[in-house]
Amino acid sequence: MTKQEPLVWGIEGDDLPEIITLKSGGKLDPRKDHWKFVDGFQAVYINFNRLPSQVEPLKNNLKRVLINVLENNAPAYAVNLFYRFNRMAEVVAEGSEGPI
Repeated sequence: MTKQEPLVWGIEGDDLPEIITLKSGGKLDPRKDHWKFVDGFQAVYINFNRLPSQVEPLKNNLKRVLINVLENNAPAYAVNLFYRFNRMAEVVAEGSEGPI
């Protein structure tokens, strides 16, 4: 009988953790499509419903990236990454009818 390695979330399937701990110690449910929290003096809003429908298949992967960023960096960095991804997705979606 061989020893099986435990599955790490995000490697297979679309499962996201129920709660993540931010670098500052705050908690967040990453499964929701609207992330809203206060980190220190900064209010943070990330709304995944603003993404073009063509990138819907990429949403959980984007969340995984942002989870890692929020666990290890300032929230402003995650917000910046989200808005830059959203802008790129809007440009690409303009020339596409189906999923990217």
